[in-house]
Amino acid sequence: MRTTKIKDIIFYFGENVRKILYPYEMCENITEIRLRTGRNIALRIGSENILIGGYIVSKEDVEYSFKAICNYSVYSYSRELSEGFITLNGGHRVGICGTAVTENGKVNNLNYISGLNFRIANERKGVADKIMTDIFSKEKCGIIIAGAPLCGKTTVLRDLCRQLGNKYKVSLIDERGEIASVYKGVPQNEIGDFTDVFDGYPKSEGILIAIRTMSPDYIFVDEIGTDGDYNAIFHSVSCGAEIIATAHASSVTSLKQRENINKLLKTGVFRYIVFLESVFGKIIIKEVSDV
Repeated sequence: MRTTKIKDIIFYFGENVRKILYPYEMCENITEIRLRTGRNIALRIGSENILIGGYIVSKEDVEYSFKAICNYSVYSYSRELSEGFITLNGGHRVGICGTAVTENGKVNNLNYISGLNFRIANERKGVADKIMTDIFSKEKCGIIIAGAPLCGKTTVLRDLCRQLGNKYKVSLIDERGEIASVYKGVPQNEIGDFTDVFDGYPKSEGILIAIRTMSPDYIFVDEIGTDGDYNAIFHSVSCGAEIIATAHASSVTSLKQRENINKLLKTGVFRYIVFLESVFGKIIIKEVSDV
């Protein structure tokens, strides 16, 4: 397991913020640092959100960090800004809030940056061991990993990608860059020796391109549910690729209430549904259900 501490990204913060964060530099279970103009610094430690009192974040603090994550060349990050986040070396991601500049109904830039959320990368190797033992040691199949927000779906998906990707040809459709955490073309996370990463591709397009070009045994994709996802995933099955996907749902009933996912369940794309929950920051496999 790779642990990351605040000290590994401290240079992205101005002097005043660094002083406030100093007591937390060696803490290994911090997953988020939030700077909001005019408010206290907020941290997420384990499963708790806390505010650090005694200091109010200034406009200058936010501007300093914003310029630092853009390598002091904001215009060269226009695409990332339109998507609302920037990926840093080491796989860390910074979500960005501000005033949207839109064109034809789409965000193409941000002005007046008011908030930054540093999401600290922290691979948790081994969290998919039980799934590998209980399911993939017996058969090659598709599964859907479900659960409430912040229960660890993406973390488990990443570790499963690493383990299956060391044995099979895997195509990872990493639309939001959260799984491989590609930085300048290089994955910052371990995602398997035989894994090909489609970084930033829309899910449906990435799935179809992977099928045409990479002949994958498995396709990994995060957070499915749209019409495009349904069509692409349904097509992939006829080409022999198994799908490993995640979805927001806390029960079989709530999962089946999502129209496109319910249609996929009926087609036999997925053999099992794996439900997760988080207990005091620990990822628990709550239930494995046959489809």
